[in-house]
Amino acid sequence: MTAFETPEAVDRLTNTFIDAINAEKYDPLLLIPMFILDFLCIHPFNDGNGRMSRLLTLLLLYRSGYIVGKYISIEMIIEKTEETYYEVLLRQLS
Repeated sequence: MTAFETPEAVDRLTNTFIDAINAEKYDPLLLIPMFILDFLCIHPFNDGNGRMSRLLTLLLLYRSGYIVGKYISIEMIIEKTEETYYEVLLRQLS
């Protein structure tokens, strides 16, 4: 994907996600990680895509009624398991 195609890809991803959430056919806990994986595949920023994906994860979970940040820190979990996190992410993108 070229940099020129990135805005359209992000718009398409966002619209598809909103449509899927509004349809209420699938649980948000399935749709959110799918959205995040697609976001990471688009890789819209030169730097900070991982941090942005974690922020988006929390935002989308909150908007879906899952107040996970009150009980756990996704950032802390990733920091403690950073090596495994990147190995799994690399496998998913391969």
